[in-house]
Amino acid sequence: MIKKIAKLDSGQLQAYRDSEKNYLDFTASLETSFNEGKVEGKMEEKVEVIKNGHIAGLPIDILAKLTQLTEEQVKQILREIGLG
Repeated sequence: MIKKIAKLDSGQLQAYRDSEKNYLDFTASLETSFNEGKVEGKMEEKVEVIKNGHIAGLPIDILAKLTQLTEEQVKQILREIGLG
């Protein structure tokens, strides 16, 4: 592969570098999207636990411990979903 790259003229080499940069940018973008999706999914699970726990009568401090959020974050989520 290195031998092939060494034989490229300056225009071809620039095109190769541009292509390589685009590939690396694309793969980084995919990785970021994947990681953001995992975080978003975890938060959706926490919201569901808070909602169901609240409906079942669990106190805020227990919901906070279950979701590893602060009590204020739990209260904010309950307000946002119309239960607080």
